[in-house]
Amino acid sequence: MLCYDGRPGWLGAAFELPGELNAAALTKAILGWVDRHEVLRSRLAKDGSAMHRATIDPGAAALEQTVVSDCADSDEIAQLLETLFDAETDPLRWPAYVFVTISRPISTSLVLAADHSVSDAYSMALVPYEIHELYTAAIRRVEPRLAAVHSYLDHAEAERARLTDLADDHPAIGHWRELIAANGGQLPDFPLPFDVPERSLQRSGKMWLLDAAGASEFDRSCRSRGGNAVTGIFACLALAGKTLANQRQFHAVAPFHTRYDLQSMRSVGWYVGMSPVSFRVADTLS
Repeated sequence: MLCYDGRPGWLGAAFELPGELNAAALTKAILGWVDRHEVLRSRLAKDGSAMHRATIDPGAAALEQTVVSDCADSDEIAQLLETLFDAETDPLRWPAYVFVTISRPISTSLVLAADHSVSDAYSMALVPYEIHELYTAAIRRVEPRLAAVHSYLDHAEAERARLTDLADDHPAIGHWRELIAANGGQLPDFPLPFDVPERSLQRSGKMWLLDAAGASEFDRSCRSRGGNAVTGIFACLALAGKTLANQRQFHAVAPFHTRYDLQSMRSVGWYVGMSPVSFRVADTLS
């Protein structure tokens, strides 16, 4: 879930832990996960009209456990979780994330919500593996086999330093200027009108287009023509725009991750940049 306009902006992940829940091992696993990622031990604090960052050391966090409810109805659980996550993922409070366990005799569902200020979708995809490793290691009383990770806070500081002296004539700024100029001074919009009230909130959704075999074949086909799956997706979007709205030039703004090295690939944080994308639309995918 991700909303704006003053509303909650959290990301979620859910996965299963096998067998009867070992509460002590899970506590150790969650605290180990927090210790691994500095951004999870840090918060923005108000100081009058200014803000500063406060960070605690590894090992300083403790887990507060609360029994929320005892229910079996799935709709009731979903509503309870959404209400809880909306309340507990405030970016100006610490922690801006919360775990929930849903226990059953043979397995336990572990659900996490984290504010977008401390996590991106890639980070959430890392959580099940890390918690599984830390949980299993705690049960077996061995050290977890997890490689060290870089701190997102160090990454953010390096990004600020790298861009401090960015000049007006930098090619990246030129790309943005060209994109905005091509759209009449605005960022690209959807090429067709929506029959919805102005300022309506965007809703998330998903649809399966390809299974694993189909996705691999699509990637192979794109690479055989000098591209890859991402460029192929852009080509499909561009052809749809041409077919439905007679667009001769494709303009978009696309997100990309900024994990530049292996240790950052395993790091929790908001490693996201945005890039202008623009190209002439041909008549065929290739």
